[in-house]
Amino acid sequence: MKSRQTTKQDILEAINEFSDRVDERFNRIEGDIVGIKSTMVTKNELKTEFAKFETRMVSKDYLDQKLSSLKGDLVEAIRGENKKLTATVNLLAAKKVFTKDEATKVLSLEPVV
Repeated sequence: MKSRQTTKQDILEAINEFSDRVDERFNRIEGDIVGIKSTMVTKNELKTEFAKFETRMVSKDYLDQKLSSLKGDLVEAIRGENKKLTATVNLLAAKKVFTKDEATKVLSLEPVV
């Protein structure tokens, strides 16, 4: 069996091959880092976006006020309808379309607000 002695050229080729592989890995890692950096947001950008969000955000007080206003509008509308119902039932009772008991029954079904 023939023994092979390692030459300087063999060592240089091995080092060169190793260095090429390390370079490939570093280049891949560097590419990944560049990709990550391109998607990162700076602290100032985040502050700016949050400030924009805050200006568009609805506060609890604002919501409470709007809901209260809506409730008031609904109560007013229902009371108006109650008045119409009462007037209609009374008119029909006066024309003897409803008996007094029937009119009372219908009016007792009136929505309560």
